[in-house]
Amino acid sequence: MNLKPKAGEKRNWADKVIVRMQEILSNMNGDVPDERRFDHIVLLLKSGGLQDLGVGDLQGYGRPNGAACIVSTTNEQALAHEIGHNLGLQDTYKKYPPAKPTPNPRKPGAFKPEA
Repeated sequence: MNLKPKAGEKRNWADKVIVRMQEILSNMNGDVPDERRFDHIVLLLKSGGLQDLGVGDLQGYGRPNGAACIVSTTNEQALAHEIGHNLGLQDTYKKYPPAKPTPNPRKPGAFKPEA
């Protein structure tokens, strides 16, 4: 199955991958009893791999209340952040930006001590 967007298509490649991951999850669960079903699926890529999917320089990609996310970093905070979206959590820093001296925890090295 070729998920690469066609010329002129506005939907990015990562969106198509997320939709396909959700389809795979649904197919895996099929007739499985509720107690044995999987709730979420995560695709782990090499660092920077999301750039190849057309979403820019992000560490993770997913949808709020979705069942699938893509993570392309070794940063466990980014992984937790994307899984949080799958569990229904929203980004709050867009509405309420952190105070200036507070580092954005989504940025690599945000908590490194200053020299």
